[in-house]
Amino acid sequence: MNSRAKQLFSIIAPLFGLSDANEIIGLNMNHFHKRPQHQNKIMETMSEGHRARITIKDQFVGDIVITPIKNEESVIEGYVVMLMDVTTKAEEERKKEHLIHALSIPMIRIWKKTIALPLIGEFDLDRGDRLISSVLQECASDANQSADPETNRLSEADRHRMHHCWNYAKSGPINCST
Repeated sequence: MNSRAKQLFSIIAPLFGLSDANEIIGLNMNHFHKRPQHQNKIMETMSEGHRARITIKDQFVGDIVITPIKNEESVIEGYVVMLMDVTTKAEEERKKEHLIHALSIPMIRIWKKTIALPLIGEFDLDRGDRLISSVLQECASDANQSADPETNRLSEADRHRMHHCWNYAKSGPINCST
């Protein structure tokens, strides 16, 4: 085990009731999984390799790459497993995604109890759902009674916009103009 792996596994080992990284060597993988039958099925059906992002005890995020080692007859004799700690990277991606979501639904207070929603860019079902949720939360938290989504700057006037405008109209006293 290299020094970086030993450092990482020394932190992870106690999460699984082990005293140090050396105790991890030789343990069956079932020891480390909540649902060992799921991992066993992946291993049984694997022929070329497997990649996944995993969360370890809600404290670490890792990218795992499993590559089978095959003999001359293409029978799997073992595996090479690489685990890369991407906890910091995953947290940065989560923050970036949160910022993108926040910026995609701007709200401007224009009068007391009134907000404007300048919608620019693509408007798909996911963004529409976030928009509805954000507007309803804003209206509920500040007792806003009117929201005016400005849709004329959208890149596409499509059925999604009409679908979401209809949802606004059905959800209460929110004005929807096109």
